[in-house]
Amino acid sequence: MYNFSGNFASSVPAFTSNTATLTYTSLNQLTSTRSFDGRVGPNNVRLTLANGSVIDAVLDMPISPGSSVSGMGVWTAN
Repeated sequence: MYNFSGNFASSVPAFTSNTATLTYTSLNQLTSTRSFDGRVGPNNVRLTLANGSVIDAVLDMPISPGSSVSGMGVWTAN
């Protein structure tokens, strides 16, 4: 199992999602520290990492307004 844990560069309303989809082409993409940008809300989250992998999720509860986001995170493997 791989985990991506990071921080947004600016304030983002609290949100939860019980399901997310990770799209990648190589396990090498799931390593190291990566920058990302994307969008949170109103109904979905989409984060595109600098190396091309993408995290998509449906929010459990909508948040408004949606906002563009960026930040940094690190991959860990369990």
